[in-house]
Amino acid sequence: MGRDYTPLQNREALAWFQPLLDTGMASLETAGSLKDGQKVWVLGKVRDSQGSVNGDRVDHYILLSNAHDGSIPVRVGFTPIRVVCHNTLTMAHHSANSRLLRVKHTSHVVENLDAIRKIMDVARKGFYATIEQYKRLARKEIDRDDLERYVKVVFNVGDKGGEKLLPKVLYLFDHGRGSEVAGATYWGAYNAVTEYLNYFRGKTQDNTLNSLWYGGSAVVSARALDVALKMVA
Repeated sequence: MGRDYTPLQNREALAWFQPLLDTGMASLETAGSLKDGQKVWVLGKVRDSQGSVNGDRVDHYILLSNAHDGSIPVRVGFTPIRVVCHNTLTMAHHSANSRLLRVKHTSHVVENLDAIRKIMDVARKGFYATIEQYKRLARKEIDRDDLERYVKVVFNVGDKGGEKLLPKVLYLFDHGRGSEVAGATYWGAYNAVTEYLNYFRGKTQDNTLNSLWYGGSAVVSARALDVALKMVA
């Protein structure tokens, strides 16, 4: 760590949410840690802020995460979560629309987080812009050939590399949580990928969530939305 490094204690991270709770802007959803406490996170649900994609509900959340090992800066931002299967979609950490703000570990870290709260309305607008992107995906049907091509591009695999992966994602497209709502659309294809990343990639739940929020799965999740939007266009 550098000389200016100042840790953000867990109680300080939780206290940052208190004004949001007091004003009724958000409710505390859950909090937890990864890698034996090396990384901690707090998730709050934004009240009176949700979107619907052809009846498929997506809620708005505030995410704060921090690493006590100094591997990442303090991060605060918005992230959408699909309610029917509680899938984290394109994470705030990797989405330009979320307007995620990062704060260095310095003696002013808590004050900086307080300033972030005052401009979170910018991220709220990004959430609704993202909902419009989701609706665009839901309006476009996808055939089997394009579905397979989409999965291969998202995971950057060829025919041989996708032998094990492809059947799993295609199964989720047909039978995954909320697949009957999403239908045979690019929205359904995108959600098949995110469900796989949320629940089936990683040997343990800890590894799955760590990858989804901080590692390779986060990159894949962001690419899944980008590729779907390009294919629709």
